[in-house]
Amino acid sequence: MIFDFSVEPGAPSTPLVADITANSMTLSWQPPSDDGGSPVISYTIEKREKYGKWVKANWQPVTDTTFTIGDLIEGQEYEFRVCAENKAGPGKFSEATVPHKAKNPYGKCWILLLDLQSFFYKRLVLDLETWRLYV
Repeated sequence: MIFDFSVEPGAPSTPLVADITANSMTLSWQPPSDDGGSPVISYTIEKREKYGKWVKANWQPVTDTTFTIGDLIEGQEYEFRVCAENKAGPGKFSEATVPHKAKNPYGKCWILLLDLQSFFYKRLVLDLETWRLYV
């Protein structure tokens, strides 16, 4: 007779959010420090709109510690959390991320022009979304 004393894994680290666009964000996290005595099989990722209800964000098993969530609504803020699962079942969810807004990474870029002969300078602003230059 063989006994399996595996238990559910601990919580993964709080996900890091990167590569934010108007309709997607990429999450990465560290596996749980305690796998419960059995290797982690997959991860479940959940998302919620700010102050909303948690909903599953992946419908296929995720075996890596990086996942890109698509189909986000531009301008909406989202929070994310991750849960590890081993053969004993799903463990606890990670702490949730802080809210991140789905938006394109455009912004403004400051340009400083310096005339080395006269030591005069001019500050310009380049709007990276419209590509307009302002003096």
